[in-house]
Amino acid sequence: FIGHGAPGAISFYNDDGYLRGVIAIDSELFSGVDNADISTIQTNGLSRARIILYLGCETGVDYRPFNARYNLVDDTFNKGAHFVLGCTEILYNTHNDEWLEYFLDLIDNGFCLKDAIDGAKIALGRIEVRYDNALGEELVFPYEEIPLYCRGDQSQYLNMPS
Repeated sequence: FIGHGAPGAISFYNDDGYLRGVIAIDSELFSGVDNADISTIQTNGLSRARIILYLGCETGVDYRPFNARYNLVDDTFNKGAHFVLGCTEILYNTHNDEWLEYFLDLIDNGFCLKDAIDGAKIALGRIEVRYDNALGEELVFPYEEIPLYCRGDQSQYLNMPS
């Protein structure tokens, strides 16, 4: 997945920019839209998923309502997925697109997940994210490497279809 994310969720928009659906750790996070709730998946329900990439803003960040702690990456992994990756900061899709291209190229060349992740981080290099705060001031956030959070078996090798 590459697109809109937030702590505990990824979201889907139509061409007009309206929120159409959400995959979240808990359906209580979003009301009024179609959503899928990770918490309703049975134990090991995602055991056939070798790798899940949530390449959206803050998809690897904890969501902390009240005294609870949820994390989309952790919760997906705990439902049986072998490997799950999410981003820990606000990023541009262009950064995610470039990182994914490097990552898939390394996978295609026989690298295991860990080496492909590390190699893609190096290939992408330093990135900057710019946005305006509530006062209209431009903020710049530099990252020496794309900020990611992973859970699971990084020693896997994937066979990419030709």
